[in-house]
Amino acid sequence: PHVMAVDTLLRVLTSVKSSPGVDKFRTIDRTNPNYVTYVRDKPGAEDLLLAMNYRRIASKNELRLERHLVDDALLYLGISALEQARTSTEYREAKKWRAFHAEMRRVAKQLGGGSAENLVNGMTEEETQIR
Repeated sequence: PHVMAVDTLLRVLTSVKSSPGVDKFRTIDRTNPNYVTYVRDKPGAEDLLLAMNYRRIASKNELRLERHLVDDALLYLGISALEQARTSTEYREAKKWRAFHAEMRRVAKQLGGGSAENLVNGMTEEETQIR
């Protein structure tokens, strides 16, 4: 799974569940760099939000969950599915790889600002990055 998409979606849905009256938790800017990087093009990610009753607002390029459409049962199902995904072997392995690459970037930076790509089997960061 795309670990950052799973983590981001889980954070969004749990925020809505705990504070359904807070507008900022029910509005997602589809041009936000984090949304673009971690969620937008990941298979099923936006579909999950639409299944949770989010609606596309084309004029503002956002997804919005109107207060009257917040459904605790749907949120429970969405949160449960994401929590289940986090228990998968694939998710745990991908998280380990993300942590490994973050550490390699940190080490490369400490060694004089070099690129982490030379520290990981000669592969570029793009080739080794898992999202």
